[in-house]
Amino acid sequence: MDANEVIGEIQKDLQLVKEKQQKIVSIEALENYLEKLKKYVGASETEWMAAHQANLEHYKAQNEAKLAEYRANVDMHLEHFRSIIQTAQVALRSVILINGGGAVALLAFFSRIWGVGLSAPVVLGLTKSLLLFVFGVLVAAVASGASYLTQYAYFGKWNKLGHLFRYASIVFVVISYALFAWGCYAAYGAFVAHF
Repeated sequence: MDANEVIGEIQKDLQLVKEKQQKIVSIEALENYLEKLKKYVGASETEWMAAHQANLEHYKAQNEAKLAEYRANVDMHLEHFRSIIQTAQVALRSVILINGGGAVALLAFFSRIWGVGLSAPVVLGLTKSLLLFVFGVLVAAVASGASYLTQYAYFGKWNKLGHLFRYASIVFVVISYALFAWGCYAAYGAFVAHF
């Protein structure tokens, strides 16, 4: 094989790489390719073609294996991301539901006992409990907004801002759960004072 044929083979193989949409060839892979090409410079054309075909098939198989591994890795990360989003949505819905449910239950209780003479500490305790539940819903709504801003920031490639909104959303959800617990405790204190 003469120098023109060697250059032609390199150009042909580079064209194959371009057709696969690859834009980068590692130096190590190029060195290995040139080393193997050097062995066949003195060989006959049929020997060289057979060896070249075998090497090409080997590289194709390696490339396909790496692509399959990459796709599996991307799919795994995508499913993990989806499960995180679903879990966050469940947490947001549940915190809104429990605080809203607590507020509605207390309002129903108020309508039932309206006009019954209750002591001031009982009324104050129940009103405080209702206010805590309402604030719990408000904080949960803010957490939902922070969750939206988190996704928007990550989509816009503003990762630091995305992390900030994500942590803020988590903190707001925890605060909302704490407000629910505090509201329950305040209602419990009012019921104990009444009964």
